[in-house]
Amino acid sequence: FSSQPVLAIIHPKGEGQKIILDLNHAIYNYEGKVLWAQCDVLEGGRLLQGYRITSGWSRTNYTYFAVRFNKPVVHYGYQDFGRQDYKGFWKRFNVNRDFPEMGGRKLVSWFEFSADGDDTLEVYLGTSAVSMQGALKNLETETSAFRKGSRSNLYPHSLFDAMRQQAEDAWEKRLSIAELQGSDDAKAMFYTSLYHVMINPSIYQDVDGKYRGIDHEIHQADGFTNYTVFSVWDTYRALHPLLTVLDTA
Repeated sequence: FSSQPVLAIIHPKGEGQKIILDLNHAIYNYEGKVLWAQCDVLEGGRLLQGYRITSGWSRTNYTYFAVRFNKPVVHYGYQDFGRQDYKGFWKRFNVNRDFPEMGGRKLVSWFEFSADGDDTLEVYLGTSAVSMQGALKNLETETSAFRKGSRSNLYPHSLFDAMRQQAEDAWEKRLSIAELQGSDDAKAMFYTSLYHVMINPSIYQDVDGKYRGIDHEIHQADGFTNYTVFSVWDTYRALHPLLTVLDTA
């Protein structure tokens, strides 16, 4: 969705994988939406941490992220497609290649991985509205149960398959509340619409209960779960009445 970083994987034949992290473009991609974006390369190239601050329908929106790879980055760089009149002492350095701190208003970064050995590249993403540490903690917590007992590395290949299977099982259970007879196109339309019904509202807090309020202060959820995407100006017509029927708990 609009506040999330965009990851694109490029894998030319015979070469190492390349990833483009686009922190500039998004839904509602109008000029000046991104106020600032930052991306840091940590842990020898196995971890990216950063954030993006945007303005728009939500006046000021903070999205922090943590990205882990199953193999280290060997080279990386970025381009800021926005004008930056004052660069301070940073202009002394070649910050556009293999410089671990990347920032800008229209930031697009690239990352290159070795072509040696296993050509499977796995990318694990955690987000937070609170902090980069919160994003990393969310990522580690949500994957920890799948990594127990693994002796290969931090993120073994079996992790992706296990998480994908869990997601498939969860959606199969949720979407199986209705049985439909009709053409394949009709079924695809119905179950896609049902999926869209069920993706919101979304939990809007970290695993430790911290969340950013509409006052932009950090709060602690105590005895409740903080949600977002209660956009009721149109959804009250059909979506919310349907949810009272589908999800009565």
